[in-house]
Amino acid sequence: MKKQVSKGSFGYIKQRRTTTILWTLLLFAVSAALFITGIVATGTKKNLLTIVAVLGVLPAARSLVNAFMYCKAKGCSGEWYEAHKEMLAGLTHHFYDLVFTTYERTYNVPALVIREGNICGLCLDEKKPLKELEEHIQACLKKENLHANVTVFPMDKAEEFLHRVSQLTKLEQKEKNRDGDMARILFEITL
Repeated sequence: MKKQVSKGSFGYIKQRRTTTILWTLLLFAVSAALFITGIVATGTKKNLLTIVAVLGVLPAARSLVNAFMYCKAKGCSGEWYEAHKEMLAGLTHHFYDLVFTTYERTYNVPALVIREGNICGLCLDEKKPLKELEEHIQACLKKENLHANVTVFPMDKAEEFLHRVSQLTKLEQKEKNRDGDMARILFEITL
């Protein structure tokens, strides 16, 4: 059995996509089996197992929505990860395969780093307004009395992102706990 990949690690979206699809199929199969067993056992749809089967469709439907979200999500490419993992590994808080959902849009962020109140991300969705994502992250942090300088670069400006990461690597880490709190909040607002 494969090791569970944690949120923010490379390969998270791919693994969650697979497990969510399998879990969804299992939930629908259990509901269908209960429904068919009820009909075979009693000869009619009017039985207790039908009610249990219908109620079992609720978590299956919720899981199906999650499966659709993970199928739409795009993670960090293996090539990009291999080429830049050493650079990002120099930072305590570096994350991959994040999907942020604002009230209007969904943003695929293959790489993000946090250092000394600075959040720097790389977004696959070049045509979406990245300023909206930056403001959304700042608003979520502000609710928890945290402030950060948030910068999100489009994928076509990946070199600028990497330059900013190299600048952040040189900063002396003073407040690991605050950066950890920011990471916790970001995980709460990502898929």
